[in-house]
Amino acid sequence: MLQVLLALIPGAVAMIWIYGDGVLINIVLAMSSAVLLEAAILAMRRKPVIHSLKDHSALVSAVLLALSPPPLTPWWVIMIGMLFAIVVAKQLYGGLGFNVFNPAMAGYAVLMISFPVQMTVWPDPDLPRMELIDAIHWKFLNQLSVTQSLDAITRATPLDALRAAQRMQAEHATLASLTTIQSRYWIIGSLWLIGGCWLVYQRVAAWQLPTALLASFTLLVGVFWLLDPAQHPSPLFHLLQGNIIMAAFFILTDPVTAPMTAKGRIIGAILVAIIVFIIRNWGGYPDGIAFAILLMNMTVPLIDRYIK
Repeated sequence: MLQVLLALIPGAVAMIWIYGDGVLINIVLAMSSAVLLEAAILAMRRKPVIHSLKDHSALVSAVLLALSPPPLTPWWVIMIGMLFAIVVAKQLYGGLGFNVFNPAMAGYAVLMISFPVQMTVWPDPDLPRMELIDAIHWKFLNQLSVTQSLDAITRATPLDALRAAQRMQAEHATLASLTTIQSRYWIIGSLWLIGGCWLVYQRVAAWQLPTALLASFTLLVGVFWLLDPAQHPSPLFHLLQGNIIMAAFFILTDPVTAPMTAKGRIIGAILVAIIVFIIRNWGGYPDGIAFAILLMNMTVPLIDRYIK
């Protein structure tokens, strides 16, 4: 778990640098609430608190969940997500090793469904970064400085903008401008990839899971791109948008909720790729990685039983 936390640092720093100190506040809020919630529920279950907290699994779930919502997400939304992740998805199933669903993705999915407005308020990365004091005022007091308005400092993510343009049957030139890959997405994606490859090299993460997910997802997106490039962006755009690279190395590889066998891991990862592709193209959300992983988690007992 400590190695996972270390591997997350480069990508997290890049997100703080690009999107502002709201990302850092999310991480601090999530980590502190995760530790307090896990300690409280362990005490209620009469389990050893300090010993269980030392596995650092709560901190990993906290960081993964904190990096998924927008930096401008209110504090109480982050805490609700951690409440569901730690108490419901993890401890009520029996704790680490017994949970069926990935806690971070379970909490994130609850937030996506319950608070769709708050989960789409992303700051415009082309504007100057919001100062720490302004981020604190917004997240805790729901206030911005007199010179700012929420509409002025936020914008739709590329996946949101692409989905809206496709529904309105925008012209090819408009879609091409929306799918232009900017340097910041290269930076974040590259750092997630470097951290993930380090985990694979250290044998912390099973290589079959991220390899099968990214390869099968690239193949699916690439086929549609070749058939209709006017309406479907390139595989590179899809790989660098959303959380798919981070999810491939840091979330899908969760040893508790992922398949145990090599063949099972490949099948589970391909299943995730198919679901993400379907949701991105025809679902109600621009990115469906959390739902895809949770659905895969449901199939793990079946995969482990019959795929050897």
